[in-house]
Amino acid sequence: MCVLQLFIFQQFLISKKMCKFAQNLYILWHDNLYGTMNTG
Repeated sequence: MCVLQLFIFQQFLISKKMCKFAQNLYILWHDNLYGTMNTG
């Protein structure tokens, strides 16, 4: 693999991780929001 391919692959992996992280964050935020709404 050339350097460019390696770099693109790395960016792809990072963006996948960030996407998963953002999804988890959104789920947590969503659950907290609805949790407080239901109890309050």
